[in-house]
Amino acid sequence: MSTLDELTRIGRELPESALREVLDFARFLQNRNAGSASTERAQRLLEALEVAVRLDPFAGLDGVQWQQAQRAERPLPGRDA
Repeated sequence: MSTLDELTRIGRELPESALREVLDFARFLQNRNAGSASTERAQRLLEALEVAVRLDPFAGLDGVQWQQAQRAERPLPGRDA
């Protein structure tokens, strides 16, 4: 059995979350072996941003309310609190 066949067989038994890890590692190996350092950094940044988009860390956050709360927590220089 070839390595690809073995990987395919194992992949069919893994849960989706584990398959994503395998895919991330395969992309890591692919990027490590190809291109310049700046291309690799750009690819890693792109992958990190894709993960951030999937996580949706700012869901339910109102940017205006957050900004107002941040400004309200500290006095402004040269002004009375």
